[in-house]
Amino acid sequence: MGLWSTVLRKRRLPKDRVVAHILDPITGYSNRELRVGKDIAADTVQRLGDSGEVFIVVAYDGGSPSATVRTRAEWLRAQSRQQALERDPDPSVWRTREEVEIS
Repeated sequence: MGLWSTVLRKRRLPKDRVVAHILDPITGYSNRELRVGKDIAADTVQRLGDSGEVFIVVAYDGGSPSATVRTRAEWLRAQSRQQALERDPDPSVWRTREEVEIS
């Protein structure tokens, strides 16, 4: 199994908790448990969650982080873009935030 398959594998958690997969352009990938109803809204988990997991993309605007919950597919696209930028740090290929924003 590849690294991301292992990382994204489901964990058994109480029903009031979800695993948050967090993609941050500064700190990279991390994951943590969130409490449904306290750390994350239950309706967000219902709409965007996937089998007890949620996927969060962090963006920085003027140095301030902003976290957004995304679908698994959107998160994987963002992760792929981040890996591509890490492989090619040439500023001529950098894009503005608007160009890489997931809609």
